[in-house]
Amino acid sequence: AHPQTCLLACSIRSMMKSLRPNHLLFLQLLIAFSGGFGAEAAAIEAVADRAAPLYMLRGQSAEFWCRHDPGIDISGAGDLAVAVQVCSKTLDVALQASDVTALAVVLGRMTSALPSYRSVFGDAPSDILRVFRINRNDPLIQDGTVSILHGNSSVIALTIRDRPGVQALCAFCGQLGRTTNYVTTSKQRVQVVSRPEARLSLNNQQLSGDSQSESELKSGENFVLGCSGVGSGGGRLSVRLEKSGKTLAQSPSDSVLHSVINASSADSGVYTCYVTSDLEHLAKAGEETGSASVTLRVSFAPIIELDEVVRFTRLGETEDIQLKVSAYPEPRLTCRSKSGDSVSSSEQSSRLTVKERYSPENFYATFVVTFSNLNEVTNETLITCTAENSLGSREVDIRLTALAPTPEIVSGSATNWWNSYDLRWQHHVKANVDYYRIRVLYMGANNEVLNQTEQRLQNFERTDNRGKGLRQAKNLVFDLSPDTAHNISLQACNRHGCSRFSKHVRVHTAPESVESYNDPRNPVFAEQQSDKSPKSSVRQHSDGRGFSLLLPAASSLLLLLTSSSLQ
Repeated sequence: AHPQTCLLACSIRSMMKSLRPNHLLFLQLLIAFSGGFGAEAAAIEAVADRAAPLYMLRGQSAEFWCRHDPGIDISGAGDLAVAVQVCSKTLDVALQASDVTALAVVLGRMTSALPSYRSVFGDAPSDILRVFRINRNDPLIQDGTVSILHGNSSVIALTIRDRPGVQALCAFCGQLGRTTNYVTTSKQRVQVVSRPEARLSLNNQQLSGDSQSESELKSGENFVLGCSGVGSGGGRLSVRLEKSGKTLAQSPSDSVLHSVINASSADSGVYTCYVTSDLEHLAKAGEETGSASVTLRVSFAPIIELDEVVRFTRLGETEDIQLKVSAYPEPRLTCRSKSGDSVSSSEQSSRLTVKERYSPENFYATFVVTFSNLNEVTNETLITCTAENSLGSREVDIRLTALAPTPEIVSGSATNWWNSYDLRWQHHVKANVDYYRIRVLYMGANNEVLNQTEQRLQNFERTDNRGKGLRQAKNLVFDLSPDTAHNISLQACNRHGCSRFSKHVRVHTAPESVESYNDPRNPVFAEQQSDKSPKSSVRQHSDGRGFSLLLPAASSLLLLLTSSSLQ
C-alpha cells in the first residue's frame, strides 16, 4: 500500500480506539457524511451550502427526507443514517462541539453488530435487519428541535423546528456503500429566515431597538437621520424613510441618510424606516418588510392660531373662544380680562374658564376660553391670552364687542343702469345690526364731490353662510345720476352705536336711455311714464339737481304707431 495511505488509515484506527462508543458513532457518521477526510472534509457549513438552502420562517418548521438508494447499497448492508447539527465552521470544531449529533439509523448488517451503535440506539438482534432506532438522549431530540415523522428501511423523514439563537441547522443523509465507509447521499442547510430588521439612528447614534422610539432636538439644530436594515437568511435589502406617509429618501441598498439644517417645528413628527427583503420565501409569507419609527420633537416657542380676534356678541350671552397653540414642550395658557379676571390652564374664575387638550403627536394644544356674564359689556371687553413654555411666550388680544360691525362691500363697480346699482355686502354672522345707512357721493369730472345723500335701510335681502361665519345681504340703490361716478359706502348700526363707514365702491352709471332705466318695483308704470314723457323734460332728483330726459324720435314714433294700431 502507499505509505501515505497506510499512515492515514493507521492514524484513523488509532484515534477510533481511543474514543468512547458514542463518540465513535459521531465520528463515523461525520466521516461518512463528509465523504472521509479527503477533498470533501472541508467546512460542514460549506458542504451543506452546496445544495439550495431549505428556508424556514422563524418560529416555524421544515421537513428533511433521507431516502435509501439501492444503487449505492451494493453490499446489501441495509444501513441508513440521519444526522442534524448546528452548522459549524470546520470539521475539527464540530468534533469538539457538544451539539454534534447522529439522530437516527436503520440497523442493517453492519451497524447491528457494532457495540458502539447499540450503546446509542439500543440492542438489536444481529439476524434482524432494518430495525429503526432513535437516539433519545440527543439534545436536539430532547428539546424538540428535531422529531421523526417516519422511519423505515426506505426513508427517514425529519421535522426540523426553529431553535432559539440558531440561524441554520445542517442535515445529512448517508448509507454504507461498496466499502465500510459511509456515502453522503444528501445534505441540506435549513436556513432560518425572519422579517428583516429596520434600524434608525440620529446623528450617528443608534436609537432604541423598539419599533417606536422618541427623541428631542432644539429649534435651529442640524441633524442627520439614518435608516438601515439587517436581513435574516439572505436576500437583498432596500430601504425607505418616510414622514407622515411622504417619502423623504430611499435606496436599493441597505441604508440611506436624511439631513436637515436648522430644524424647525415643521420637522417634528413621526419618521418611519422601512426595510424590504427580496427573498421570495419571505414575500410569500408576507414577512418581507420590517419597520421602525421615531417620534422626533423639535422644541419651539408657542405659536397662536385664532380665527377671530374680534368676536361680535349680544349682551347676556356666554362666549366660547377656541385657540390653537402650537408649541413644544407643552404650552401653558393664561388669560385675563379688562375687568381684572385672570385664569390659567385647568383653572377657572367666576367669569373666565380655560379647558385644555394637548396632542403630543401633533405638538399643539387646543384651548377653549369661556367668558360669561356679558351683561357688563357696553362697547367692548378686551381679553388678553398669553401662551408660554420654556422657550418663550406669545400674546394675543381678543375683543368682545356688542357694537355693530363695519360691513364689507363685495359687489363690483359695474352697473347696467343709469339710475340704480345692486349693492352687496357681508359681515360676521353673529353681529347685532338693527339697520344700515347708505352714503352716496356724486363725483364731478375733477373728482370733486358735487353732492351727497344718505339713506336709512331697514328692509333688505340677506343670506347667512354659517360655514364661513358670514352674513351676506344686498339691496338696490336708486336715485343715481346718468353717466356719473358715485362713491357708495355703508354703515351698520344698533342700539349701542354705529360702525365706521365701509371702504367705498366707485360706481359709474350708464348713459341715460329708456333701455338703461331701472325700476324693478313697478316696471309697467316705468314704461307708461316713459311713453307719456315729452321729448324734452326736466325731472327732479333727490340730489336737488335737474337734468334733461330726451326721448329719441324713433322711439316716440314707434310708440305712437303701436298705440294707433291697438285702437
